[in-house]
Amino acid sequence: TYVPGAKIFAVGTHGYFSKDAVDKIAPFVKDKTLTWIAVSNTVSQRQTKKKFEEAGVAEYLKVVDMSRLLAGAIIRVHLGASLNLPKFRQLGPGIADPVLAEAAFVPTSQYALLATSVS
Repeated sequence: TYVPGAKIFAVGTHGYFSKDAVDKIAPFVKDKTLTWIAVSNTVSQRQTKKKFEEAGVAEYLKVVDMSRLLAGAIIRVHLGASLNLPKFRQLGPGIADPVLAEAAFVPTSQYALLATSVS
């Protein structure tokens, strides 16, 4: 351990773990130093979950779903709204996004690309 009694919380943006990363992480889990590792699902975590399961440390991997955050950002950009609003920055996994809720009622004809034939 680096500091006796320290607890480590790790965060990775994309959660891409190279070859033997899990083997290097496992000892920190087993000696109770590493509390959890949080990663986003911006890339598939299927292989990562499998590696963590094989090492017996799957419960320490927390995968954060980014779909609502990205969808909210996309719809706000489409509507010309700012992403730099306190209400948008405070949205979390359990908080309903009012803009996304309203977006479900917008007719698709207002935002769908219409194919045009080229002559």
